[in-house]
Amino acid sequence: MLGKKYEKLESFKYLGSVMTSLDDMETEVKSQIVVRNKCYYVLGPILKRSISQSWGSVVVKALRY
Repeated sequence: MLGKKYEKLESFKYLGSVMTSLDDMETEVKSQIVVRNKCYYVLGPILKRSISQSWGSVVVKALRY
């Protein structure tokens, strides 16, 4: 590798997915839950106010999954 030294990482994020040295799916699932919770709690109140109640609830339910 032309004299370059690379450090070994335990985990890193690539294209929104967490890659681990152990190929651990539990870490990926926990990461996705955190991301979706952030989105839900930030956008939930905004969507409930600005979109009609029927569409707002549909969008909020979609964000949960």
